[in-house]
Amino acid sequence: HGGVADHVGAWIGPGANMPISGAQLQEILGSGSIGEIAQKLGMSHGDASAGLAQVLPQVIDKLTPGGQIPADHDDIVARAQAMLAKMQPS
Repeated sequence: HGGVADHVGAWIGPGANMPISGAQLQEILGSGSIGEIAQKLGMSHGDASAGLAQVLPQVIDKLTPGGQIPADHDDIVARAQAMLAKMQPS
């Protein structure tokens, strides 16, 4: 996962966020986690991984001001899920 570590490092640090694909995200989180999020949001698996690939860099960027990972980093996926839910057309 060397390439993925570079992506996450770019999200945490200052500067531009590197994009990530839904497939790369699925590799990191596992299809079970993405499937769970998709089910909660009533989305297809593909839409959930593509959507998370869009919002996760932004979430991590916002949660890591100054390039530091906060102590409450456990809720990063929960925040990404909340952002993804807001993006859903109702």
